[in-house]
Amino acid sequence: MKTQNFLLFFLISFFLLISCSKNKNCCNVSQKQTDSIIKTDIAFSDMSVKEGNQKAFMFYCSDSAILFREGSYPIIGRDSLLASFMKRKSSGRTLSWKPIKADISLSNDLGYTIGEWLLTLPDSSGKIQEYRGHYFTIWKKQTDGKWKFVVDGGTSLRK
Repeated sequence: MKTQNFLLFFLISFFLLISCSKNKNCCNVSQKQTDSIIKTDIAFSDMSVKEGNQKAFMFYCSDSAILFREGSYPIIGRDSLLASFMKRKSSGRTLSWKPIKADISLSNDLGYTIGEWLLTLPDSSGKIQEYRGHYFTIWKKQTDGKWKFVVDGGTSLRK
């Protein structure tokens, strides 16, 4: 678990270091470009709520996507992601999230969002349980101009 947390910290730190500059005059990143990632992240969450998180994750993931989940090894690649969804029971579960910060690289082809997530699912008696946490997503602009995530991970808050 410590290795996974270190890797998450390293990936986020590395991305932030390469995407940020002390000289803000050199930046060609407009708020409109940053907003495009925020809108994509919100649309991703909306699809998760309306159509299920499996469909949303499969729609917004790149072919080489990597997912980090607490208590498990990273899921690497689109096919592995689909296989992991097939093993999981999703009845009654709803996953949503809201970005609270986003940034984009100077090259305008990489970006990240961080935010808060909420998972609701019924327990064995049918009572709805809520779980919360924080997430990060690293996005890469595809050749068609659309954003797909390349890395996604999160942490749970204790109840």
